[in-house]
Amino acid sequence: MRQTLTNIGQMCVTEIFKKIDITAQAIFQHLKKLLDSKLVVMRKQAQRHVYHINPA
Repeated sequence: MRQTLTNIGQMCVTEIFKKIDITAQAIFQHLKKLLDSKLVVMRKQAQRHVYHINPA
C-alpha cells in the first residue's frame, strides 16, 4: 500500500479500494499500521480522509 501511495502521491480510502484488491478491513488495518509508524499522514478534506506519504 505504501508503494501505491508513493507512486500516486495522495489518495482517499475509496481511491485505495479501487487500486488494491483486498478487503476494506485489510486496507484499514494497513493504514492504521502505516499511520502509527508515522510513514503515512492523513488529513481530512470535508468528508474524505486523504492519505499521503509522510515527507518528514
